[in-house]
Amino acid sequence: MRKNFTNILSSLNKIVDIDFHIGFTLAYRTWAIIAGGITIILIPIFMTPTEQGYFYTFMAVIGLQIFFELGLNHVLIQMSSQAGANLRVDASNSREEIEFWKCRIASLIFVAKSWYSVMATLFFFVLTIGGFRFFNGSWDVSESQWLTVWPALVFLVSINLVLSPQLAICEGLGEVGQVSKLRLIQSIFGNASLWALLVSGVGLWAILSVPISNVLGTGLWLYRRKLTKSLKISKRHESDIKNNKIRTYLELIYPLQWRIATSWASAYFIYNFITPVVFAKQGPIEAGKIGLALSIFNSLSTLGMSWVSAKVPKFGFHIARNQRTQLNNLFAHVVPRAVGVTSFLGILFLMAVSIGNYLNMKVADRLPEISILLILTIAAIINLLVFSMSTYMRAHREEPMTINSVVSAVFMGFGVYYSSASGIFEVAVTYTLVILLVTLPWCLALFRRYWLRAC
Repeated sequence: MRKNFTNILSSLNKIVDIDFHIGFTLAYRTWAIIAGGITIILIPIFMTPTEQGYFYTFMAVIGLQIFFELGLNHVLIQMSSQAGANLRVDASNSREEIEFWKCRIASLIFVAKSWYSVMATLFFFVLTIGGFRFFNGSWDVSESQWLTVWPALVFLVSINLVLSPQLAICEGLGEVGQVSKLRLIQSIFGNASLWALLVSGVGLWAILSVPISNVLGTGLWLYRRKLTKSLKISKRHESDIKNNKIRTYLELIYPLQWRIATSWASAYFIYNFITPVVFAKQGPIEAGKIGLALSIFNSLSTLGMSWVSAKVPKFGFHIARNQRTQLNNLFAHVVPRAVGVTSFLGILFLMAVSIGNYLNMKVADRLPEISILLILTIAAIINLLVFSMSTYMRAHREEPMTINSVVSAVFMGFGVYYSSASGIFEVAVTYTLVILLVTLPWCLALFRRYWLRAC
């Protein structure tokens, strides 16, 4: 019997193809789903509808960090994965070649540290001051409910912004599972603290628990990892690297980053613009409903993306070695699993909400109507397809989605702004139609060129 059970598990593992890196990535994102579900239950119980609206609007506005990161972390993953591929190939590499690729990685580290030190500082001052202006006097809510929480949240996110590039480089070097394990531990402690604070009745202050956990966990992990020292760069090369940071940025990073930055900045208007606009037009209660729903579906699609994101270093490796058939086979292997998981979870969620509505559960009252949730389920599956294809194309150290993202952002921005005056149903329909009729077909046309080129 035990042997049969082992054989069943082995057969199941062959179907889903879970290795160490996918395993921890999946564990982290599965935990995120579970933790998010618990949070979704606790927020309606221990927060007022207005506080819920501020909670999710805070999270959406914090998403503006994308305008300060400007896609650099994604570039670092791609470039470090290819540098790492040249370090791992075989023993035929000369000492000079190995030193060259180590210096390349060290250059990325020094450039990233300089970039994020400046951008994190700007982020703190711009978001703190801008947040005061946006939230001040909104909907006759007392300043005591948000005034001190907001700058504390922005400060913590600024620190995380400074630490984030080294994690991106570690992922690019193949440590996807290790970084996911770190994030899993951080999320467990952060969410446990969040729940304890919610139950204790501190209100919006609970939002600080997760970023505090991220700062402490990442800082300690990077201190132990000692990424720069592990490369064992000579003092002479280290000095040259520090003195040529600007040239390194202009030659290696900028050509790819500006395209990704444009796409990712546009992505804010596609994916994060909704909650703040609904907050401004419909008030914090409606913003809390749509923000909660979008948060759930983002978690579902993120879990599905585990199969794709965990293979990004392998995408880069196959491209660096010109292994085109292996690249396409790997992509074709992981994407159906990602879509299947996201679709299955979306259906389960809709069933759970329907049961909650039937039983008149309080949590269901804090979510949009089931028709809106069905529309957002379709949108989550479409987004997963777009994310997967974009990841495949960007692994070539190219950014073909720039114009697509800008045009989609323009449609989304105007569409959401004007439809939000009518209600969140109209917002959900607009959101889904834009990604279905504009973003997806355009992305498919671009992806087809890469797919045929790679065959």
